[in-house]
Amino acid sequence: MKRARAVAAPTNAQRFEIDTPCKKTGSCANCKSPDTICCQFLITRYSRHADRIHVILVNDSLGF
Repeated sequence: MKRARAVAAPTNAQRFEIDTPCKKTGSCANCKSPDTICCQFLITRYSRHADRIHVILVNDSLGF
């Protein structure tokens, strides 16, 4: 979540026509702007259905 707010959100905000503090400053301001792009996080801790979720770990820096 830290990386999503500190790196991905400001970078993505630059790409879109939105009005957020992170687009203007390049860093997260923990805003509640109507245009915020980091307002939802999903955490899955367990799946009741076997083999439904697969996690692939890649030892490389991809994207932002």
